[in-house]
Order: sequence, then structure tokens, then C-alpha cells
Amino acid sequence: MNYYLDESGNAGDISLTKPDLSFGNQPIFALACIGFSELNTLEKHISDLKKEYKIQAEELKMQNIYKKKPKFVKEVFQFIKEAEIPFFVEVVDKKYQLAINIVNHYVMPPYFMQPEDNNTMFVRNYFSDFIYDEFPDSIFVDFINIFEDPSNSKVNDFFYILIDFLSKQSGEGYEELLIYIKESLDDYYEIEKKEGVNTYKRFLPIPDLNKREEFVWMLPHYNSFTNIYARINLYNTGDLSNVKLIHDEQKHFDEILKAAKSDAENLKETIPSSITPNSNYNFIKSASLSFGDSKKSIGIQVADILSGFLMRFTSDYIFGNEICADKREAFDILFKCGDEKTSVGINFVLSKPITFKLFNSVK
Repeated sequence: MNYYLDESGNAGDISLTKPDLSFGNQPIFALACIGFSELNTLEKHISDLKKEYKIQAEELKMQNIYKKKPKFVKEVFQFIKEAEIPFFVEVVDKKYQLAINIVNHYVMPPYFMQPEDNNTMFVRNYFSDFIYDEFPDSIFVDFINIFEDPSNSKVNDFFYILIDFLSKQSGEGYEELLIYIKESLDDYYEIEKKEGVNTYKRFLPIPDLNKREEFVWMLPHYNSFTNIYARINLYNTGDLSNVKLIHDEQKHFDEILKAAKSDAENLKETIPSSITPNSNYNFIKSASLSFGDSKKSIGIQVADILSGFLMRFTSDYIFGNEICADKREAFDILFKCGDEKTSVGINFVLSKPITFKLFNSVK
């Protein structure tokens, strides 16, 4: 089976966002993947829908369709549901990903810690939610500023920014965070004795290199791609011998995505299945990965409809923008297709309060 992928929501490095945390006016990132054994039925159905809704553009683009043709989108999703077409989507709140990175590198860094289990995952998620909900934007900006010219000094300063802020607050969540961060600072000083000026590298994400040999620090696309790949592996019960991944052309990040695929295939020793029940990082076989022109691929265009719709819908929902009935119904159709056993559906990387509110809104 061929699996077609496309992303929406500015796929670049979120460490480059401006101090207003606008993320280029695209605070949500989505990567969608949809599988087809053959495209003839899909092409005919989409062609008929385009005629019905008077869509003349050769290439379907959600940027134009989301506002003007939500009924068209609903019809496409209904077809996906009725035909039981497997799809896998990752929807990421970029600010929440910053919170996750603060937790992973300053609250619970991977040094001197026990192996990851369900309990540590629960604590990480708890702290990520707390930071997302309770920290001022200025602290997220201070974190981002480290990446302009990272050094021991900048990392050390950020520890004290966190400690200073938390020391002035009251409440159990703040107090627990303060304990963890002070312990992490002690770890920092222990590592500094051995590693000197390179200690800061231990408290930042491992960067990728783009084609201009520039560091890419936090790419939502990377984690989303690896998780979708592992979800496809679960769906196919580990047999990827006849699976082809066809991603929309990536002029800047194709090599990074190839590396992400390779990295995912080598994570089975570090990611226990118990903490990733909806994905399978135990890769026995390897799928192929290629990049295609969306103008020539209806599969990629449908992946764009999925990612583009969910990126915009999730953003509208979080920020309280008006959502018409057709968009609401389209989302509900997709959401109800979710199947935890096969991992088909949507994985939301959002704070838990927002996620639960969104889930409970489904009719």
C-alpha cells in the first residue's frame, strides 16, 4: 500500500519564532498521512465532488477550500469514513511543544534518571501542561533566545530565570517544579565539571542540519513524521515490506525526514512499547520513502486536505474563532474514525485540558 503525506502550518524550526510567539501566524502544525492501495476510485470521487462544488483548480489546496467550501471537505471525509481508508494525523500546538522541550531539558533532563516508564511519562505530561497553562510568554521567549547563540552562560541563565519565577509563586505545582529544576541545576554543575564549555549541549534538543548547514533545533515535522511511521508500523502489524511512503516535495527538509525515518527504525531499544501503546517502534521491515509533486498526486492532495483542515480547525477551536456547522461536522466525522487498536485517526499533541475539552465537544 502507498501512504501519502503532507503537512500544514509552517513546517520550520519553532525556535525561530518572534517574541510574540505568533509562529508566523500558524501556531498549529499538522502532518497527515493517508493510505491507498489504488487511486482510481479516489480520483473519480474527488473529480465528481469538484464538479458538484464548482472547484476548478487543478490542485486541491485547503488554504482556499477551508473558508469557502467546507461542505466539500465534509464530503471528502465522509468518503474516507465509508471506504474505511486508513489515515494518521499528528496535530501539534507549537507553544505546547516548547513547554515539552523545557520539561525534557530543564525539569526532567535525561541524565542521572531512571529509564522511562508510564509514571515518568505522566509526570512529564503533567509538568508540560502546567508550564503551558501557567508560565508567562516571557519565559518561553527566554527559552527560545538560547538558540540564537547557545552557550553554558545562556543555559545557566535560563535555569535561574525559571528558579526566580517559581520562587515568587505559591501552589503545589510551582513548588514541585522548583524542586525538579533545582535538582537539574545540580546535575548541570556536575556535568560541567567533566564537559566544560560543551555542557550546554546536554540541556538543549539535539539539532539537525538543514541544507545550508544551519542548525534546526525544534522541528514539529520531525517528531510527527517518526510517530506516524511508527503508527503505520502498528497498523501493518510490523510488515512494511510492501509499504511506500510518498511525501509532498520538501526542498528544505527532505534529508532531515530521511534521517527521521532512520532514527525511528533504531528507537526500539529506547522506547518501551508500554509507553507508546498506539505506535510500534519495533521495526522489523523498512518502508521506502520518496517525495512527490502534489500537483500530480491526488493522494498527496487528500493528505493536504486532512492536514490543512485539522491545522485550521484546531487553531480556530483553541483561539475561540467562529466555526460553522459544516466544519464542526467534518471534524466529528474524522474524530469518530479513530481506532486506538490500529492507531488510525488523529493524535493531538496539545495540553490535556484543551485536548479533553476538544474531545468532549464531539457530538
